[in-house]
Amino acid sequence: MSEFLPEVYTGRDLQEAVSEASKAHPKVASQLQVRLVPTEEAGVSVQVAVCPPGEAYAEQIQAVRDMTESLLHTLDISTEVHVSVDHFRLNLSLSDAGRLERNQGQPLSDLETLLGRYHSGLFSDSPLVVTLDHPLLQRRDEDEVVERALAACQKLSHEGDSILLDPMNSYERRLVHVALQNYAQYQTESVGDGSLKRIQVSLVTKGEAS
Repeated sequence: MSEFLPEVYTGRDLQEAVSEASKAHPKVASQLQVRLVPTEEAGVSVQVAVCPPGEAYAEQIQAVRDMTESLLHTLDISTEVHVSVDHFRLNLSLSDAGRLERNQGQPLSDLETLLGRYHSGLFSDSPLVVTLDHPLLQRRDEDEVVERALAACQKLSHEGDSILLDPMNSYERRLVHVALQNYAQYQTESVGDGSLKRIQVSLVTKGEAS
């Protein structure tokens, strides 16, 4: 098994699966990065993948930083490059994006894609995904979170039906709660424990919606 592949733990719910992972790594339990793993195994409710703290990815961080600086030098763009690991993301930020912000940030998006391909080519087994931290791209990601939630809600067809959305952090949950307030037929509630919770969306009855 590659050193980069995350370990997988199973539980009846998200809390139990994360608890099992924490028991296996007591010294760094508070630093473990957790991701839900889709599973269709019989009798398995939830599986989570965990990765060690960001220090384990020093080589990947340096490789992406070096490539970024090389590309920016070629483009004659002078800026500080910061790279960190947070929750399965290799986050990249620039102190001054300059002309990369043109065309609603399309050059930034292109740079993110290029660096992602470079990283996955070097570290094909890594669970990390390269993301470029910039307000223009953040708005794009926010829109995608809301769009996925609305698409999932389309599965609700009868009064009283409910659906559980994928686990989200507190910021993503707030985006969804606020967005669905504009739809009187939906009622939302965060469920679960820990930093990653799910939103239960219910199709309310006519009396409740009025």
